[in-house]
Amino acid sequence: GSILGVTVHSQSLQGANVAVRKAGIARVVAAGAISVGTPVNIAGTTGKVKAIDETAGTKVNCLGFTETPASADGDVMDVFLSLHERTA
Repeated sequence: GSILGVTVHSQSLQGANVAVRKAGIARVVAAGAISVGTPVNIAGTTGKVKAIDETAGTKVNCLGFTETPASADGDVMDVFLSLHERTA
């Protein structure tokens, strides 16, 4: 599916509303080490982000580009939101 944006707060109640950021810079959780300027997408169903690493030629939904680095899984980092489809 398509990426719609980044939720800006957690919501523990199923079916309840959340605010979604679609533009600007968002704080996200990394699924591993990621360098500055790397295009990222969503890592499975975890909600974390990962560097785009799909097979060359595969179309992927891109969340945006990293503004700060992550050195390990669970690091919080900033991503410049630029929602688009690209070819890996």
